[in-house]
Amino acid sequence: MADSLDVIRVILAGLMAGGLLIVELGLVRTIRGLAQATAIRLHVAFDHYVEWSMPPLTIATFLVGVAGLIVNGSLSGEAVALIVAGLVATAVVAAISQFINVPLNARMRKWGHGTVPPEYPGIRRRWDRAHRARTIAGQIALVCFAAALVSTRI
Repeated sequence: MADSLDVIRVILAGLMAGGLLIVELGLVRTIRGLAQATAIRLHVAFDHYVEWSMPPLTIATFLVGVAGLIVNGSLSGEAVALIVAGLVATAVVAAISQFINVPLNARMRKWGHGTVPPEYPGIRRRWDRAHRARTIAGQIALVCFAAALVSTRI
């Protein structure tokens, strides 16, 4: 069972990290080249389709990581440290999402079509910075979880 959890943890982290990276490399860069009203509309539409998948995926990644620590009593100190680092990075993804990006998304959803409030450029910059930080944290989580998996096989 511990072996299965190790693999599932890496798969979930890969999906989480990949989703964040696609948004960073695709959506964020696309939005930068659009008129502001169109950018807001695209962001809100995209968020509607992402909001059902990323939070549960992030939570599942964290829970499987914790479960792996609990059921596998034979992990090396190195593997435990890597898993804990991956858990911290995953928690950072969740915290940034919950406390910065999700509230900003909710604000943007309330704006009418074609409406560009004066605070939009600042909100856009804040959303982009927060997303970049959570994307980096997601990549760190994936690397840590994958390294832990490899370290248990050597």
